[in-house]
Amino acid sequence: MAQNYIQCGDTIDYVIPSSTTIVAGQVIGMGVGLVGVALSGGTEGEKIAVAREGVFSVPKLTTTGETFAVGAQVFYDTTANKATIVNTSPNRYIGCAVELAAQADTEVKVVLIPIGARV
Repeated sequence: MAQNYIQCGDTIDYVIPSSTTIVAGQVIGMGVGLVGVALSGGTEGEKIAVAREGVFSVPKLTTTGETFAVGAQVFYDTTANKATIVNTSPNRYIGCAVELAAQADTEVKVVLIPIGARV
């Protein structure tokens, strides 16, 4: 094995920033193109594992028009802490819906996709 190998990459270590509390299942944005889901919770300074791959059920907005077809791009509203169809700053691209999510649904199932692989 290569001596510079660190880890697989399906999960990465994340040190929680100051004045921040994370709960398990929370979408975490790291920099411009790195997004994952916290596998555990913690508070500032603690190191947690963040999943970079997989399908996760995340909370979504239920306002007018917030419907996801299979394959629809999913963005994360960093103010509401919920998935949205709206692609405007500061919302972040997180992946694609893997099941239909109607406007009234409170969650959407998303396959995480790195921003560099964005469709």
